[in-house]
Amino acid sequence: MKKNKPIIILSVILLVLIIIIILLMVSIRNKSTFKKPEFDKNATSTVPTNLDYQSKIFNVTDNYSIYIEPEPVIKNNNIILNLISLDTNDILVKVRILSKDKIVAETGLIKPGQYLEKVKLNKKLNVNDDITYIIMGYEKDTYLSAGSVKLNTRIGG
Repeated sequence: MKKNKPIIILSVILLVLIIIIILLMVSIRNKSTFKKPEFDKNATSTVPTNLDYQSKIFNVTDNYSIYIEPEPVIKNNNIILNLISLDTNDILVKVRILSKDKIVAETGLIKPGQYLEKVKLNKKLNVNDDITYIIMGYEKDTYLSAGSVKLNTRIGG
């Protein structure tokens, strides 16, 4: 038995090393599959002058504030959001729109000071349909969460 003891100890050490190597490989692989969210190509730095939003700004967290239509309308299979990420924000904003817990539309990332009029729907919605905005903030450099909130509203007419 004494002759087998070093072989058993070496086998256990080798097994532990193999497990550590496998865990490191899985960890590295998971980090490399992170896909940075894309910026919304329809966002612009020009906010329409006729859009009265100053009195209806929503403070999502201490880090960021936005304006978004309280009762959006549907036009040509688009939902009109008039989304504004205030230029005082230090984060990126993204909005996901749900109907009956299913995603019906989603913006790309919006930079501080940008405006997004509309986003294409992937499901038909009607006047008075209930929807939920999920407003998400992302840190500029790391894309870590900067806080999010859900707002319930309905499609206006």
